[in-house]
Amino acid sequence: MRRRRIGNKTLLAASVGAATLSFAGAGCKKEPPMHTGNLMAPPMVEICVTTDPPGGEVSIAESTVDARGCATIMQEGLVVVRASLAGYETKETQVPTDKPHTFTMRLKPLADGGGAPAPAPPDAAPE
Repeated sequence: MRRRRIGNKTLLAASVGAATLSFAGAGCKKEPPMHTGNLMAPPMVEICVTTDPPGGEVSIAESTVDARGCATIMQEGLVVVRASLAGYETKETQVPTDKPHTFTMRLKPLADGGGAPAPAPPDAAPE
């Protein structure tokens, strides 16, 4: 079988041009950036803390709490909750962020009286 020769130069130029554009266009196509790792935002958990005696200063994960004594935490694992009040020992505890928490931190009076007088035990008689 013999090949037929195509003598049309316009057809040849058009096919070369189409091939050139298709190869050139392949390099210009940009792929969207690939993201790796966990794309989910950390869970938001509300932790509410009060102090006994009332009026203590509370910080949760090194941030201050709102008027209710609550903070919304957006980190996984454990967060540090710190409570302090003049005349009382500063108390610190770790709380998991797996679910919402509401609790009271009981502060102990300082042994040396450090500012505020320690309340007398209810069974103690004054001298």
